[in-house]
Amino acid sequence: MNGFVKNIRRALGVTASDPERLEVVRKHLDDHARNLIPERALRSHPELVDNFIKMLESVEATVAHLSELADVASEVARYMIVNDLAHQLKCGADKLIGEIDWSEQSDLVIMSGPATGEDVLSLTHAFAGVSETGTLFVASGPENPVTLSFLPETNIVLIRVRDIVGSYEDAWLKLPWGTRGPQMPRTVNFISGPSRTADIEQTLITGAHGPCHLHVIVVG
Repeated sequence: MNGFVKNIRRALGVTASDPERLEVVRKHLDDHARNLIPERALRSHPELVDNFIKMLESVEATVAHLSELADVASEVARYMIVNDLAHQLKCGADKLIGEIDWSEQSDLVIMSGPATGEDVLSLTHAFAGVSETGTLFVASGPENPVTLSFLPETNIVLIRVRDIVGSYEDAWLKLPWGTRGPQMPRTVNFISGPSRTADIEQTLITGAHGPCHLHVIVVG
């Protein structure tokens, strides 16, 4: 590979330490131009939130928009009752989920940690949501195990309304660097509705690669 690169540089008449070429690269990294952004991702924030919800619902996710974090516990309980789910919930343990008050839901069994094949319902936190496609950005980590987003048949995802943005580029800017130091999380999962595939004989199958049901709680 090094020989191949050297041959290209020799043909171009340049070197690896060429100051002008290094300056071009530095400027590109420091102040690179934004990509082409679709018009629907450039609207006012209330319009972005409305489109985010609309896009999720168009792929058969359900959405609840709450005013306060204090209402989350009762919404989770309501969803479980309506969908006849066992009152057992496996949660992430990040700061936002840790602020939920479960005290009035005494019949709920709340656990934290990675999901197993026995868990049927999980609660996770998305650090960003993209209005452009109705996509949730979920970062993995000790406080938000990636298994919570894939193993249970039903996944409830919590997102603050202020974290809903227009484009993918804006979502990456919300990546929570500070929680684990200056490094990327091991994975960032893009979630756009319940898991589904029609790869085999064009027959739609839900739950093939993850949850059959997705419920998104928007707070704020």
